[in-house]
Amino acid sequence: MNKISFICISCEKVTKKWVGKCPACKEWNSFVSKSEYNPKKALLSQTVDDILETSSKNGRMLYHPLNWPEFEKVLGGGLVQGSFSLLAGEPGVGKSTLILELLKRITIKNANENILYVSGEESLAQISLRAKRLKVKGSHVRFLAETDIRKVIAEIKSLNASFVIIDSIQTMLSPEMDSMPGGVGQVKEITQNLLTELKERNISCIVIGHISKSGSIAGPKVLEHMVDVVMYFKNGEKSNIRSITANKNRFGKTGEIAVFKMKDNGLESYTWEEEFKNIDIKEHVIGQSYGLALNGSRPHLFEVQSLVTKNPFGIGKRVADGLEINKVHILIAIMERSLKISLSDHDIYVRLSGNLKLKTRDLDLAICCSILSSYKNKAMVSKNLFSGEVLLTGALKRKFTTKKNQINELNEVNDLTELDLLFKDRAS
Repeated sequence: MNKISFICISCEKVTKKWVGKCPACKEWNSFVSKSEYNPKKALLSQTVDDILETSSKNGRMLYHPLNWPEFEKVLGGGLVQGSFSLLAGEPGVGKSTLILELLKRITIKNANENILYVSGEESLAQISLRAKRLKVKGSHVRFLAETDIRKVIAEIKSLNASFVIIDSIQTMLSPEMDSMPGGVGQVKEITQNLLTELKERNISCIVIGHISKSGSIAGPKVLEHMVDVVMYFKNGEKSNIRSITANKNRFGKTGEIAVFKMKDNGLESYTWEEEFKNIDIKEHVIGQSYGLALNGSRPHLFEVQSLVTKNPFGIGKRVADGLEINKVHILIAIMERSLKISLSDHDIYVRLSGNLKLKTRDLDLAICCSILSSYKNKAMVSKNLFSGEVLLTGALKRKFTTKKNQINELNEVNDLTELDLLFKDRAS
């Protein structure tokens, strides 16, 4: 009697029975039976050439004209011809809307080329209804409702497509494998098939991926290693704000973030200047400040709210919402030393509101201003913006500057000892 063996699709470890977690690479749900495992051969280079000579022939990297600067910045300059990108997001975040907005803006240089939109989730009627609402025009866009990867590849060849969209990679299936669509084996097999065909023809592709409960991309982790670009499409704190972050990019730097506002007619670029103008701020608000922090190469606006109250037992409690509590402890210690005040017997609550997660220390000064405002029971004189890292000595280390003609002059202080100049007595 033949014993059934299982193999890990991530590291190819073989076991006699199925296990949930690979003992070698620690990957979950990566074991398939050997009968289902059919790894493809690596891509064969068409010619063997000198790498420097090849670079000099091409001159520069070729891009698809997207006519969308905000999205191009995340990609590192634009959508590279022949690139394979993965766009992941939670259900309902607007991944299909983003793709249709991209189709509305992209320019095809050759009239004989086409864009192929492959959907395994929605019908032509559903996509067409959304495309009309977003005013997508152009006869160069073709739609295919199909889940069989063999038929999809055949259509790509016959259509002379220069750009392909797969919505989504978890709905595609390869009939050569017996497992269900979305399984780790199916996702890896389909991705490898697409890479083989598209790279040979220098066809650009964006595949949409689902997000699991843990917040990671569904399917094998090797999927992220196979593609050229990995982008996450996320909801902001406000329901109509969306952001795209590049966690991997072989053609540019990672960490770039693009922010959009979702409207009835599609997505629009959203800048901190516009957000700051639209904020309804009362002139005298105690415990509130606004700061700018760099995410990638552009600033983003954050609001800081603080509440400082006397603790009747003499031991203050610290609570932080939206930022690390250790950062708050450090800033409180710096304030006590620099401003000669005692906060140990006060409860301090700090909340950080913004459409993105903070990864820098650019908001140190804004947090200190907010805490001091609540402690002194005084509001700041005007609508100020703050940015900069507060050093342990109390000095301010600026991260970036703004132009003179912007909303307000950024950072009217150079040291924590000058913060008293920013406050006024609360109006009676």
